[in-house]
Amino acid sequence: MKKIKKEIKGITLVALVVTIIVLLILSGVAISLSIGEDGIFKRAQDASKIYENASQNELIEIEKVSNYIDNHLNGENSEEQEKYKTVEEARGKDFFEKTDIILDKNGKKVVIPENFRVTEDSEIDVNKGIVIEDKDNNQFVWINVENPNNMYEEAEVQLSGSNIKTNRYSKIRIRNNDDTKYVIGIPGNLESNREPDLRSDCDTKEEIYKEIFGYNSADELAKSFVDEYNDMISSLIKYNGFYVGRYELTGNKEKATEKKGKVLNNLTWHEIYNACHTVINSENVKSTMIYGCQWDEIINWLLNTGVKNSDELNVNSDSWGNYSESLIETGSNEKFMVNKIFDLAGNASEWTQEASTELSLGIRIDRGGVYYHPGWPASDRDSNEFGFKDEAHSSRCVLIIK
Repeated sequence: MKKIKKEIKGITLVALVVTIIVLLILSGVAISLSIGEDGIFKRAQDASKIYENASQNELIEIEKVSNYIDNHLNGENSEEQEKYKTVEEARGKDFFEKTDIILDKNGKKVVIPENFRVTEDSEIDVNKGIVIEDKDNNQFVWINVENPNNMYEEAEVQLSGSNIKTNRYSKIRIRNNDDTKYVIGIPGNLESNREPDLRSDCDTKEEIYKEIFGYNSADELAKSFVDEYNDMISSLIKYNGFYVGRYELTGNKEKATEKKGKVLNNLTWHEIYNACHTVINSENVKSTMIYGCQWDEIINWLLNTGVKNSDELNVNSDSWGNYSESLIETGSNEKFMVNKIFDLAGNASEWTQEASTELSLGIRIDRGGVYYHPGWPASDRDSNEFGFKDEAHSSRCVLIIK
């Protein structure tokens, strides 16, 4: 029995040693396959990196395609847009496919709206008149505004004859010996000129707010005035300036234009106000009748650029405006052009959105003098009663850019 036990014990040890050796060999092979140069772990790591890189590349390509589609759906092409950095480079060239900022010769910023271009005859200096045009050849001149807050006040007031309030309204610059003096014309104050505001003696009538403007109430009309005014001020602040029509209004009341030609006249203030909105009405650019505070700023701009002195602007503009026996076509005589703008002085008297004091019969303020009255300066204010129209009254547009 002892002999048998000894033999069994010997076989067990040999088997154990052999098993261990086999396991060691298998472990070595397994480790080599797992962590060696061509091991499983290495291959798994490589595969992970390949997948990660492929995913990143795929995302980049997807983003490129997405951007390409977005750009073309929105009419944008950054490569084309980047080729114009200055007014001089853009002058007489392509229409801009998106609203962009370029620089004048002195590094001043100028906004060029979508679907506009710089005209071939434009100056390259904001102080001399940068001109743009749309695809229908309506032309506008850039008015650089260094301090937009000089043009408006911020306070909540209620518009005349309505329940609508505004948080912004114009500072009105009056003609006197001090060219920097302002009069704050507060909406709702019937004893002052002001904008935006209703004339409570006519705009609150159904024949105006409904039959001419298409609103159901005076409040709706008042809200439209406030909303548009806020859009104008927002555009002014965003771009430090605004575009004014190069010419007095032309065309007809269904489709007005800002081109050389016969002045659009024999319409009431309300009809001309509507006509101004028909010049341009796209998603990003809209036209409207010029505001009184903008007319004041144009006068200030002409004074600051040195092209006209205070007497020529505030006392007598005969030397640079049409004061004669007849109205002429706007844009027809370069003698009456200043900083690329035609007929600011004389020719037709131009309605603005400034409501006049209700102590007078005149409902709205018109500016610029008139052809048959020598001596009336470009900064002058006049007004006429509700329903008034004649050949001597028109207006010009400004642009609101989103």
